[in-house]
Amino acid sequence: MQCSVLSIASACVLLGMASLDLRSATPLPMPGAYQTAASLGPDERAAASAAVSARAVQEKLPLKLLTIERVERQVVAGLNFRLRLRVELGGQPRMVEAVVYRNLQGQHQLTSWQWLLSRRTQ
Repeated sequence: MQCSVLSIASACVLLGMASLDLRSATPLPMPGAYQTAASLGPDERAAASAAVSARAVQEKLPLKLLTIERVERQVVAGLNFRLRLRVELGGQPRMVEAVVYRNLQGQHQLTSWQWLLSRRTQ
């Protein structure tokens, strides 16, 4: 009896493994987590522009957006954009990580701004 139960269990495991296609097995994104944006579209550009404009007003600094290095999106009641940006401050390029919230009406709000140290931009 034990031998037949063990044989059936082994057969089930082997059949289950044979049905797995490991080449197409990709982890599913975690709900609520940041996901890397597949492309750089108008939504991402608007969020980056909103971040630089808001920070320039807050700090009374002449900031200029140079490039958008990386964008991640998080779906909330609206969208959070976590952006890695290269900006110009006082004629010098600097890297920054900013988070911008876009509400359901499409309005942007800068929620975080962190200057980054980078050998490429120093």
